[in-house]
Amino acid sequence: MVVIEPAQARSIIGAAMSAAREAERPVPAAGDALDGVVGWMRANGHEEIRAAFIGHPRHPFAFRHPDGEGWLDEDFCKLLNAWREEEGDERSGRWLHVRVQAPLHEVSVERAYDHRPSFWQGFYVHEPLDALREEMARRDPSWRPGWATMLDIDYYRDGAPPELCWHP
Repeated sequence: MVVIEPAQARSIIGAAMSAAREAERPVPAAGDALDGVVGWMRANGHEEIRAAFIGHPRHPFAFRHPDGEGWLDEDFCKLLNAWREEEGDERSGRWLHVRVQAPLHEVSVERAYDHRPSFWQGFYVHEPLDALREEMARRDPSWRPGWATMLDIDYYRDGAPPELCWHP
């Protein structure tokens, strides 16, 4: 299949990300940055936030919460980025998607480093793909998911991998 638009390449990589499995990682040590995220959520009336790192200069994160989806507040993006960096590991990378649930006195966190999790299905955000390329390049090769090689395919020249194409 020949790809004719950038959105098709993003969709192909998104499909591969959805099918990927998460590598086992230890739970990151608790730090101060998560407290800032939870404090902002509670101060702004959000018991749950689902965010995806997209790396766009103006809007580094996209989000979902029970009232809608879109771009996150600039101040909250700074808190999320600080948290993502604080927990990041030089070899294994940083999370790409996260869900934080923070009702009253509880906090639950679900991170996805290697795949697009079920809590993010149906809302594709990685545009441009440069942030994914940068994140994968920073990781040790042994910590890159299989789909990371797809970031370097010239879809305009070579088309999509046959296993990801629709077959009637």
